[in-house]
Amino acid sequence: ILGEKQDISDMGIVGHVVFNSENLKAGLEEYIRLFGVVNDAVSLCLDSDEHFGYLNFIHHYPEHYCIADIERSFVLAMCRTRKWLGKTLPLTSVHFQHQPPAYAWRYSKVFSCPVYFNQSDCQIVFEKHYFDLKPTNANPYLKTAALQYANSLLEKFNYRSLADQVKNLIYRSIDHEETELLKVAQ
Repeated sequence: ILGEKQDISDMGIVGHVVFNSENLKAGLEEYIRLFGVVNDAVSLCLDSDEHFGYLNFIHHYPEHYCIADIERSFVLAMCRTRKWLGKTLPLTSVHFQHQPPAYAWRYSKVFSCPVYFNQSDCQIVFEKHYFDLKPTNANPYLKTAALQYANSLLEKFNYRSLADQVKNLIYRSIDHEETELLKVAQ
């Protein structure tokens, strides 16, 4: 439950870019920029105020919101960050859009912070000064190589043929009673 036992050795190309960044903020910024390579149904946004950093997970298709997927994403982010920094990053709070599941008591145990359900956003909140934390074993050469490859993948994903664009528009409107053919044609 909640993916507490994550194998971080299967980290992909985006993970190598992130975990070879100079500090947590730079790593998160790269992760957000490259997240489309990993998941095109969710985008990320990093905000901050005077005291806190906010990593928001924005679902483009709320009707396909998956509790197991968001749980896994949050736990994996926490486990990988712990490995990257060589220590646990205390979270201020964790927010989920879904209702509390039957095993909600496990969330507090896993995240060691207040957990809120039925929120407007899925969000991880942490103290802003953690942005400056540096990784234990960053390799700038590995980051450069991984970044080149990740950028080429992102470029390929951002290019969509006309057929792909039409399929995407039809997919988005399929739940509605009528497909707006005029809109698709435009």
